[in-house]
Amino acid sequence: MDQNQPAAVQRTMIYFTPWRKVWDQMYSMKSLDKAEPLVYDEAEKLVQQLQSHEGDAVDISDWLEYYTFDLMGKFGLTIDFNNLSRGKPHPILAFYHIAHRRLGPLAATPWIKHLLMGIPYIEGMKSYHWAAAELDSNIKNNKEGWEKVIGYVLEDAKAHGGIEANWRFILGDFVLVIVAGSDKYYLIREPQQLERIHDELASINIRAYKAIQRLQHMNACIYETLRLNPAVPSAGLRVAPPGGFVISDIYIPAGTTIIVPQYSLLRGKGACIGKNLSLMEIRIAAALLLSTFAIDFAPGEDGERMFMEACDYFTTSPGPLRLVLRSYAD
Repeated sequence: MDQNQPAAVQRTMIYFTPWRKVWDQMYSMKSLDKAEPLVYDEAEKLVQQLQSHEGDAVDISDWLEYYTFDLMGKFGLTIDFNNLSRGKPHPILAFYHIAHRRLGPLAATPWIKHLLMGIPYIEGMKSYHWAAAELDSNIKNNKEGWEKVIGYVLEDAKAHGGIEANWRFILGDFVLVIVAGSDKYYLIREPQQLERIHDELASINIRAYKAIQRLQHMNACIYETLRLNPAVPSAGLRVAPPGGFVISDIYIPAGTTIIVPQYSLLRGKGACIGKNLSLMEIRIAAALLLSTFAIDFAPGEDGERMFMEACDYFTTSPGPLRLVLRSYAD
């Protein structure tokens, strides 16, 4: 591992492969089984908060982000960001959005990011100062947190020169954990599909995740939504190897930068390491929300802003989607 660069920005397999093995431990199916109660707790907290806004117009894009951000803080680290409890973003989440807008456009020129990360001023920015202090606190005061994602990273660092020698590597993974829902729009547009999902949910115990995994129509809707709106729509840059190669009778010279379609990439050996956790988050939240609420567009909302104002900054930041939620039993 290159100690001068965090693992999140490693670009060669010799460095990436051992890093991936460390993370694989936490995203194994065994580990995800242990995470199931946590996901349900956070999803139920999301439902409770939305119940307090029943009948009001709410931006569901914001609330779903609070849910996933809080969950990663608890699952991967030992931090409760309390976005859901407060009903507003933690300062580091707000700062993340600012950084996302600044760095996202540089995706096609990744070398600029490496250059910027070497500037002392950049490393002194608020997010890195906060992350370094929080990581140091985690190491000293939260030994139970070593069972989480960051714990596997720390144990690997101890076995390869120690925490101090691998500090930049550990800090990069710490930030990556922090930064690692458009399906409602389609279901409102297609109420017959929503009704079929309601029938499926009524036939199972929605507190049993394995039962949710087997719901054919709900899962088909989730997968189709992800196909239409991939979380990472246009990133995934690759460089043609020495000697170049041919794709569909077209010669690609060596050194050419190529954008790999995410639909294909995420079904290969480089598939997203957190896919199963993400699906668990989506399925459980969808099951609880759709079992609790009847959902409709807020007055004046047609769902178009969610797409028209979405920004591709490596990952997708959706535009606002204002909905009105009422008790499904009413």
